[in-house]
Amino acid sequence: TDWTAMALASGNYQEQTIKLVKYFGESKIENPLLTDYERRAMALMALGLNPYNTNGENYIEKIVNSFDGKQFGNANEDNDDIFALIVLQNAGYGQGEKMINDDISFVLSRQRENGSWDESVDMTGAAIEALANFNQKIDPLLTSPLAGGEVISNALMKAREFLKQNQKDNGGWNNASSTAWALEGILALNEKPEDWTKNDLAKDGASNTPLDYLATIQDTDGGIKNENLNNKIWETAYVASILSDKTWNQIMQKFEKPVVTEIQQESIQKEETKTMVVKKSPIAKVNNPNDNKIKLENIAGQNTAIALSATQNTETPALAQPVKKNWFMKLLDSIFGF
Repeated sequence: TDWTAMALASGNYQEQTIKLVKYFGESKIENPLLTDYERRAMALMALGLNPYNTNGENYIEKIVNSFDGKQFGNANEDNDDIFALIVLQNAGYGQGEKMINDDISFVLSRQRENGSWDESVDMTGAAIEALANFNQKIDPLLTSPLAGGEVISNALMKAREFLKQNQKDNGGWNNASSTAWALEGILALNEKPEDWTKNDLAKDGASNTPLDYLATIQDTDGGIKNENLNNKIWETAYVASILSDKTWNQIMQKFEKPVVTEIQQESIQKEETKTMVVKKSPIAKVNNPNDNKIKLENIAGQNTAIALSATQNTETPALAQPVKKNWFMKLLDSIFGF
């Protein structure tokens, strides 16, 4: 369901995405691995649902809490770290943060000499996507020497060469899933799939691209050929997502870290009049002994991708005007009643 959500969110499938919004608003993951949380967060963000709070679950917190000071989740694996980077860079976390830089360093340390991650086309494509947006030089005081722009750039070029060397004569990589994930990396490098040609010696040197290969394995019902229905759905979702010409990062909507707001009563005599002040600290500070009613609200309670903004004002701010809702917000109102 998560990968299907990514695929449908990449196109104009309003009726189907409405059903998925309702489903995710009512479901929770049972017996999850860290990668299950990461995949679910990606699906939620693709649909515009808040990964910090959907159906009472904070998926970003679950991911962040798995960080051990160097990497996320299982120290013997790197797939959970790669997908943690993909999720968190779309959830308000940046390269200037130690946790992100430490994980970038860990992911880079897992790259093989041949440029791959885990000798896998799939994971190499995903790693390229995870790292591509960090391929820039930033303040060295905030960055690990192993996570700087030049190091990332070199790693990406080695990974690209691995994909190039392992592309088959038919234009693809092993199967539909590997081809789709390789294309995730190619798009993340701002390259076009049709430029990745391979001469097929079995067909008098005819040129094939990854898209040519995918066309040959499409079934008459539109899906990817596979006798196992579950695998067919997964592979079709992977391919549909990449054929949108968007990476996972581009399909997902962007969210900011939750901002804690303080709603403080002006006085006991004016209990109905409250002011809202955005504070950096989650701890409420009482300046007036009469101000005995303080309420902290977390903006993570919102369930749609709404840009967060705050202004600091020493004067009493005016009450916020109602926000005009678009059709999607009205739809969520009718489904969830918020």
